[in-house]
Amino acid sequence: MNQSDHQRSVRSLNRHIGEKARQRRETLSLPLARVASELGISKSKMAKYEDGRERIVSSDLAKLSVILSVPVAYFFEEGASDRSAGSRTLH
Repeated sequence: MNQSDHQRSVRSLNRHIGEKARQRRETLSLPLARVASELGISKSKMAKYEDGRERIVSSDLAKLSVILSVPVAYFFEEGASDRSAGSRTLH
């Protein structure tokens, strides 16, 4: 994998994690501002995480999993909305 492919892969993963976080937050009817506050970050930073514009650091991902009541692995799994061929985990 060349550098360009790696960067695309990282951006894709960032977007996927952010989408999963947003979906779960909305399922729980939690406001963005509340989740951001519990994480100790700004609302704008949380929005960047959810949009995949900023990579979430591992410590924030671990805290987010607690706030959203899911295991960390949840953020790496394909959800029903993005499943095209069975159940897989992103690599």
